[in-house]
Amino acid sequence: PCIFKIHGLGGSKSVNTAMSLARKGYVGVVYSVRGQGNSEGLRTLNGEREKQDLREVLAFIKSDAPVDPGRIGINGASQGGQHSWWAAMEQMGFKTAAPENAVPGGISSSNIFPTRLLATLRNSRVRFSPEWDSLFTAVRNDDVEKARSFFENSDTKLDSIDIPILFQMAWWDQLFDVTRGIQVFERVPGTKYLYLGTGGHGSPSSTTEAQFRRTRVSRWFDYWLKDAQNGIDKEDPIVIAITDNWQHFTARSWPPPSVKNRTLWFTPDGTLSLYPIRTIDSMRFGQRLTQPYDFDDADADHWGPKAVSVFEQDTLVFSTAAVLNAIWVGVPEVTVTARSDGNPYQIVVQLFQRNPDGSRTWLQNGAFGVRAGDDPGTWREYRFPCKALGHRFKGALEIVVRSLDVYEGRSLLHIPFFNTTRCYVKVGGTNGSRIVIPLGSSPTSVSDEELRHGPTLFTAYPNPVASFSGRARLRVQFEVNRPGPVRVTAWNMLGQHVASSVLSCEKPGAQSFWIELPLVKAGVYLLTLHQGKRALVRKLLVR
Repeated sequence: PCIFKIHGLGGSKSVNTAMSLARKGYVGVVYSVRGQGNSEGLRTLNGEREKQDLREVLAFIKSDAPVDPGRIGINGASQGGQHSWWAAMEQMGFKTAAPENAVPGGISSSNIFPTRLLATLRNSRVRFSPEWDSLFTAVRNDDVEKARSFFENSDTKLDSIDIPILFQMAWWDQLFDVTRGIQVFERVPGTKYLYLGTGGHGSPSSTTEAQFRRTRVSRWFDYWLKDAQNGIDKEDPIVIAITDNWQHFTARSWPPPSVKNRTLWFTPDGTLSLYPIRTIDSMRFGQRLTQPYDFDDADADHWGPKAVSVFEQDTLVFSTAAVLNAIWVGVPEVTVTARSDGNPYQIVVQLFQRNPDGSRTWLQNGAFGVRAGDDPGTWREYRFPCKALGHRFKGALEIVVRSLDVYEGRSLLHIPFFNTTRCYVKVGGTNGSRIVIPLGSSPTSVSDEELRHGPTLFTAYPNPVASFSGRARLRVQFEVNRPGPVRVTAWNMLGQHVASSVLSCEKPGAQSFWIELPLVKAGVYLLTLHQGKRALVRKLLVR
């Protein structure tokens, strides 16, 4: 038996990899992809020359090497994953393929470009063909249709795959979209196995998960190429690793039958409701470009803090009132009803977990670019997916709606529109903004203990509040069902702790306190009120 192992972009062939395969009883085939390492030629955009190279190497191995031509597999990650998909879609004659951290296809349907794409286009270890320069020009000129025209539509070729596929992807892959990966997996016919977890393109590293992935690939090839009866054919084909501790659970089909879609509606008071409310309101979001600044400036600043700082933006925050006792597995779908002043704008939805201590954890995001045809003042409904995730909630779900896809306040995940625009989101009513999120249990369920003892009915006023001499004075009111300390914490929109105040509740019932917080800078803050494991969140505007 024989295994082709194809390296990632900018790499080169590894003799050690071939020797490792040989020690396992395989003929290991490695070579440097064109335009990389010591290989001649140029890296093409859709891989037409790379596919030809792969066919020729395969033909040579079948004719001149001591291998069984019916027992040859292919594996690789990133660029190597693309080669594995090409081998399957083009029916080149492999017995099986195990692509990792790569999906076939081109520019996503979100109408905007990820900044990570630019790093690929500039990889100094790759000699690119001229069409890559043309693609970069299209991205620089913000020409989505031109950029899409460089890529072939691979979906129909997925339907023709006739060999077993083992596909492994990472939730937080910053180059290949995991949601697109799930769509590809669903389309592939025949025998197919899937791993969703971590490893690759900016995902958190895990030694145990990396070992699990390697072992699964090894067992896969042993079964299909050596007829090893190792039981992999009896296992559930889908393995899902949950982000908090990478605990696995398995399923026989996608989506897992235990997961149900739940709709959460955005409301005017900043909460997420299980039902649409009658009150209809519009909430402003948008951006202001504070100085002359364009693509070249942001590119020179590496899409980092400087590129973020030249924009001012209005940010909307919606959250569940209580800790979720649920597992999120799958692809959320967002529906945003919006109107604008007619300028192009982006709708960015970021999902966080608001932790019991008031801090928040980044979960996932989704984005959509509104370009032409948006008449000023006309409400339009935009529906788009967020990236998939497997996550066990240990706090409240918080959704941030903004016009810039800012990661942790430090960098831009998508290339912005360099303009000033004013937009509004409709909340409330049956056609208001909402998110459908796949959850394993009720999104509002908390333990009976927490329902009995957690704080409720949290309000803060005046809101907006004025800051005098760097301090904001406001009254907080709430109810508790047990005495004890309650903490009020202020967070800025980057998730950074600003101030805290601990209140002593000597008896159960309604509580009212005047507090002063050192909120110097005008803007939107989040106030969290927590006692025990339950936390409530309210927005506060400081002027």
